[in-house]
Parts: sequence; structure tokens; C-alpha cells
Amino acid sequence: MPATTAEIPTLDAGDDHNICVFCATRDGKDAAFAEAATELGREVVRAGYGLVYGGSVLGMMGRVAVAARDSGGDVLAVMMEYLLEREGWDVKVGRTQFVTSIQECRDVMNARSRGFVVLPGGIGTFAEIIQALDWAFFFERPKPVVVVNTGGFYDPLRALINSVFEQELIESWKKNTVIFCDSPAEAVAAIARHDNARLPAAAAALSSSSSL
Repeated sequence: MPATTAEIPTLDAGDDHNICVFCATRDGKDAAFAEAATELGREVVRAGYGLVYGGSVLGMMGRVAVAARDSGGDVLAVMMEYLLEREGWDVKVGRTQFVTSIQECRDVMNARSRGFVVLPGGIGTFAEIIQALDWAFFFERPKPVVVVNTGGFYDPLRALINSVFEQELIESWKKNTVIFCDSPAEAVAAIARHDNARLPAAAAALSSSSSL
């Protein structure tokens, strides 16, 4: 059962200086996957971000969260109540927001983050990638979707996305919202670059609005 309200750390309504991570609740066969998860948790905190993730303490998900927590970072677990018994949950990892559906979980993670970093995963992770790409391609101010292609795991996805653009099924400028990289450090740096680029644009928009 979920913890009582008193046991759950407070959640600030305006906190979004986080990176959302999608990945598996298993480590997989390749030891590089688990290593990448631990590295990503550390890199998120090193860059000054908090972590938002799906709440499980298992596999790569758990490794990312524990590494971020142990590095002194803020961790927000967005956890579906019906997965508590199957995937586990630890209040000591960070703050927690319980939700009742997969879509609510994804919506909260989107609202609480500056961008998405994807590690190897299964069907659930694939669905999250498609959701993030949907947001990135169709929102006016898209958030970056950064795929860590550990061991070439996402080569087929990269080929598929390239094919979609080559066939002109999506506007070419939207390709900039999808980034493939080889390491967690590169992934976090890509999110930071996007953040830095949007600040002057936001300031210019505010200045223009104020002068009207």
C-alpha cells in the first residue's frame, strides 16, 4: 500500500529543473547498461539537475535513482500505485508522487522536467519514447529527447527515425529535437545546451511583450 501523506516528502508545484529518465526495471544482459544507469544518475546531479523517473527500485531505474540520491541530488519518483508490490518503492530514495494510471505518470514526468534521457529498455520504455517524441514534434516549444545508444542498442530506432525524415513524413526542422549520443555525460550536456539556448529566446520574447 502507498505510504501515508506524512511519510511522503513534499512536492513543490513549480519544480521543473529536472531531467526525466526512461529505462528498464531490469539490468539486461549487457553490463554496460547498468553502468550507464549509474553514470547517468551521477551526471544529472553533477550538471545541477534533479531526477524525475518512474519510481521503481529495480534494475536500471533503481540504479539511476540511487546514484542521483547518493550524489546529493533531488529525486522525484512518479509511481503508479498498482506497481508498488511488483516493482518496489523506497521513501529514502527521494520525494514521491503516486498516480493512478500510466498516462498520468507520463504527464507528471513531462510537467516536472526540462527534457528526456532514454537508456535501454523494453516495451514500456519504447512507449515512453514515442510519447516523448509526440510531445517534441507537436508542441510549440519542444523538450529535447536524448537517446543514450549504449552498445548500439538503439541503432534500429535511429534508422527508423532517419527513414521517417528521409521520406518527408515529418518536417525536417523537427529532427533537431531528437539526439542520439554514446554516453550519459553527452546526454546531460545536450539537455544543458538546450536549456542555455532557450534562455535568450525567453528573454527576447519577454522584452518584446513588454514593449507592446
